[in-house]
Formats: sequence, C-alpha cells, structure tokens
Amino acid sequence: MDNSLFTKFKEFSKKQKLFEPTDTIIVAISGGMDSVVLAHLLISINQPVVLAHCNFQLRGNESLRDEQFVRDFAGKWHLPLFTETFDTEAYAQEHKLSIQVAARQLRYDFFERLKKQLAGQGKKVWIATAHHANDAAETLLMNIFRGTGIDGLRGIPVKNGSIIRPLLFAYRDEVEAYANASGLTWVEDSSNAKEDYARNLVRHSVLPVVEKKYPQVIQNLAGTIEKMREAAAIYHQMVDHRLKKMIVAEGNLQKVPVLKMSKATERNTLIWEWIKNFGFSEGQVGEVVKLFDAANGSYLLSGSHRLLRNRAWLILSPLREINRAPVIVEFLPADEIFAETKRLRMGDREVAVKETAIPALPETEALFDAGKLVFPLMIRPWKAGDYFYPLGMAKKKKVARFLIDKKLSPDEKENTWVLESDKRIVWIIGLRIDDRFKITSNTREVVKMKVMNDEF
Repeated sequence: MDNSLFTKFKEFSKKQKLFEPTDTIIVAISGGMDSVVLAHLLISINQPVVLAHCNFQLRGNESLRDEQFVRDFAGKWHLPLFTETFDTEAYAQEHKLSIQVAARQLRYDFFERLKKQLAGQGKKVWIATAHHANDAAETLLMNIFRGTGIDGLRGIPVKNGSIIRPLLFAYRDEVEAYANASGLTWVEDSSNAKEDYARNLVRHSVLPVVEKKYPQVIQNLAGTIEKMREAAAIYHQMVDHRLKKMIVAEGNLQKVPVLKMSKATERNTLIWEWIKNFGFSEGQVGEVVKLFDAANGSYLLSGSHRLLRNRAWLILSPLREINRAPVIVEFLPADEIFAETKRLRMGDREVAVKETAIPALPETEALFDAGKLVFPLMIRPWKAGDYFYPLGMAKKKKVARFLIDKKLSPDEKENTWVLESDKRIVWIIGLRIDDRFKITSNTREVVKMKVMNDEF
C-alpha cells in the first residue's frame, strides 16, 4: 500500500470535515482506477461504504464488462451494491441534451434517490466521487475557455451539498502509484481517449503542450484553484452582504428596489448573483437591466421563475406562484382584471349620489370616490403588516385581525386579496372597503367595482 496517499487521504478528509466515522458513503464507482482507489481507501479506514454504479449503455459490451467488474469488486469486499441501467441516448434526445449532460443528470438523480433511501434508514449519508487534482485543473481550463465567473475559477468544489470529493488533494500519478502498490485492478473506459469530448481534448492535447513549457502546470493550477476558493469565499460574503441590504423577502417572493440596484457600481455582478439560482442564464443579465426602464408589468422568465417590473420594484416569484403575483391596473375603464383564477370588473363610472342615497350592495360589489384613487392601482394578496380603516371606523385595523374577527377559515384567509392605491388599501376585496375611499356628499364621480365570481 502507498502509505503516503493513505495518510494524505485521512488528513485531507479530517481537515475538510468531509464525513464522520459512522457516516455511510455512497461511492460512485465506474470500475475505473480513480473510483476503485477511492473505494479501497474508504474500506481501509473501515468506513461504511455502499457502491453505486451506472450503466449508460453507451459502449455496448464494454458497458456490460464494467458493470460485471463492479459486481465482482463488491463481492470481493462484501459491499452493498446498487446499479441502474439507463437509455441515455433516448433521454438526451427527449430532453434535448448532449450525451454528457444527460448522463450527468441521470447519474446524480440516481445517487440522490439512493441517498434518500439510505438516509430514511436513519443513516448520515454522503455521495463520494473520485475527482482528483488533475480533474480540477482540467475543469478550471475548460471553464476559462467557455467563459466563467469567480465560481468557475474554483475548479471542482471539495464539498457541494451532500456530494464530497475526498481525492481532490491527490494527483493522477499518486492515485496510480497507490493502485499499483495495493495490487488493485480496474477497467479502462475507451471513450476517455476520444478527443471529441472537451475534457479529453484538454487532457490529451492542450495540457501536454503546455507542460513542455511549464512542467509544473497541474500543480500551478491546483495552487491557483486553492487561492480562488479562498477569494470566492470572501467575494460571496461581500455579495451576500450587499444583496441582503437590497432584497425584501415576502414569503416566496423577493423584491429589489429598481433605483438602488440600477445605481449600484457592481450592478451586473449583483444581478447575476441574485438571479442565477432561479433558473436564469448569465445572458439574461442584460435583459434584467432593460427592466429598469421598462413599463410597469414588463417581465422576464426563466424555467422556474418570473422577474416582474412593478413600479419601483423588481419582483421575483416562482412560476407556480405567479397566479398570486400582484396585478397592476394602469387606468380605468379596465373591464375585467384577472388575478389568479378570479375576475374583478372595474371601471363603471356613475354620477355621484347623495350619501344618504347610497344603495345597499352585496359584499362582492363596492363603490369608491374616483377622485381619491391614485393610479396605478394594485391587486395583490394581503400580507402580514397590512392595515386599513374599515368603513365606518375612524381607527385603523390590522387586516390580519379583521380576518380573524370575520372568522374566516385558513383557506379563506389565504385567498383574500386587497386593492391598493398609492400604498393604501382601498378594499379588502369582497369583504370591506376602506373608509378613506367611501362616497361622500362631496364626491363628484363614483367608480364601481365588482367581483365576477365568489373565489376571492
């Protein structure tokens, strides 16, 4: 056994706090040298190990050979083994992905399902991949060639959620020396020699040329990665601090003031760090900037979220929550305004009547003094902290308290919306208008609004 690598492995795992002695480690094992060495190292420290193997059916008999090798390895060491066979090409075609991206998605989905299964048995579970320092250096170069931000300069993270990389400290020649000294066998993936894959091109053509001029290029890149990991940590602390001052969270919604974001010196960086975790691409940063000068109601979509320009705010909401996003009413008449599955008819104007002659109306209809409305109006769900002056009362009342007094059910409360004018509530729709907007003897024009169904 190569005691040097073994010692470094234990020291690295302890320093990085990758796992505890009682944790279960799912080893993503392909049958190649790197994953065999990782499994052997974990076995050597008596760590609870489970093997997970993916057969992507991309290399015919070679894929079957790899799976059988892994089965034999698991049997030799008496380890639990879970395997999954995928029709990777069909999945890639169906989802319009490259083979590499499709295989990655299938692989990690499988690992996560297995992790949940094992964790459900009361175990602390990690997913370990066998990436080493050479892989990280190659990833760094690939990210630079594609174009990247500071996170891409960190290479491959040591820990990412439940995924750990216990071999990132080691170089390929160290891993090979350990495998040979330990008498381990493994299988070779013939696709690793194909330069039509970006990583193989970097590994077999780019790095060998660079190494002729800079023999220590892998070690130098590894040192750069370590520096960039520390720099990225500082960077994210500062970005998080700046965004924390800007973002206003309201349930599943996030709001950012347009003026403050537009004037930020690091505007594009802050925008990207805000939206990147919500399905938006880096190329959409410029589209977000355009929203600063766009009309109310303008929006930008990702696969999972919508970013809406609403007066002085950019409002980020999940697509599943869009039906509960605010609706802006720029002017009257507006006919039917749609909010969620509900309809509100607005814009009927009438000549003012004497206060004593105001007709009795059902709760689904309301009359307002048109001269007191400031446009644009907003229709939105009520939120904690909202208050209004209930019709006939001189004192304000929290909407939450009003709904409690009305003895509404939790579902009814959740589905209560309000009409807002200049940050003042005009109407708890279908329940009570605000006294400040009622018709008086001085009213010159009346606006009538009506809920078109009873879903508010």
